[in-house]
Amino acid sequence: MTDDLGAGQIYVPADSPMRPLWDAIRKLPCPMVKYPNVALQGEPRPEVGDIHPSQPWQPIGAKVDGSPDVSVNHIVPKVELLYLPRFLELSADHMWEVIHGALNLQWLPTRVSRFHKGSRNAEDMVGVDEAWKQEQIALQHRKRRELTEIIHALADSAVH
Repeated sequence: MTDDLGAGQIYVPADSPMRPLWDAIRKLPCPMVKYPNVALQGEPRPEVGDIHPSQPWQPIGAKVDGSPDVSVNHIVPKVELLYLPRFLELSADHMWEVIHGALNLQWLPTRVSRFHKGSRNAEDMVGVDEAWKQEQIALQHRKRRELTEIIHALADSAVH
């Protein structure tokens, strides 16, 4: 579900039967707080001073500790995963694996992740390079299809 304000942010309404699940997912510690320095989507973690295609006019800055100011970001927003067909048929472990699996993760400058992406679809992002945005739209569609296939396979393999 998206909001009525045109920002395209996906959310779970307070009165939705899925709200308790979403609240539980949000409260669990995120495994990506100190994500390892590994390649995601075939791209290494950007370094301080690198140019990221999302905002090629602004180099990657540094955090207080000197590390690159980048964050791991879900390509398909994790809240949207709850709405994918058959997601609610998964076990809690499989839900967690789908939500936080590297298949759906990418490195983004923290400023882009916080202020431009959030829980939005790529189509609704502003303040980013237009060519990169179009690539993100295609990537998001592809990942949505791949995740749906994985969810179906996991649901089909569940022991009832």
